[in-house]
Amino acid sequence: MLESGLADKVSASYLLSRDIGFSYITGYCDEPETVYTEIMDAVRDMKRTGINEDAFMRQKKSMISDFVRAFNSTEEICEAANDCALYGCDVFDYADILKRITAINIPKIVFLR
Repeated sequence: MLESGLADKVSASYLLSRDIGFSYITGYCDEPETVYTEIMDAVRDMKRTGINEDAFMRQKKSMISDFVRAFNSTEEICEAANDCALYGCDVFDYADILKRITAINIPKIVFLR
């Protein structure tokens, strides 16, 4: 969508709390219905074909590096410690937990809570 000019400045993120989690995509476009259709088609395709292992590994490495970089910020490490306390884990176990996640076990994790 970026290459075709359909959308601009697209980003995706997620929000997770004790009882709910969701992903969201933001950006600028002139044809929101077309963008929505393309996104939903991509989600359906991923459900059918599975997660691209290379893309998954890039994201996983990025999350681990983001976590390590968080130790440079008192605010971010406090947020991470707080999140871990809510889920009954230790903030220092977070990187090891991320390392153990595979593209195969994502559905179990996503629908566990």
